[in-house]
Amino acid sequence: MNQLNVNNSFWSFLRSVKDDKKDVEKGLSFLDGLLRNRGESYPPMVEIVTVIKHERPILYQHMKQRIQYQSNLRMIFELDMDYETAKDRLME
Repeated sequence: MNQLNVNNSFWSFLRSVKDDKKDVEKGLSFLDGLLRNRGESYPPMVEIVTVIKHERPILYQHMKQRIQYQSNLRMIFELDMDYETAKDRLME
């Protein structure tokens, strides 16, 4: 999946979820899918998680709690960056 498709897919995902605990599995499935279908390069996971953290904070907190024992996503939730920089990179 190329960068443009990942970015478009992310914004579509973000519009489809509410800031609610009910969408935790949908969110984790989306992130896991990005990692599994990454192609030749890694998707901008830090940027994606940063934007989720700021735009869907309740969903982010529930996702973070849920992945405490899933090591493949756990580290990503420990990383952080400037929100505006993350958003700008995902808009490119």
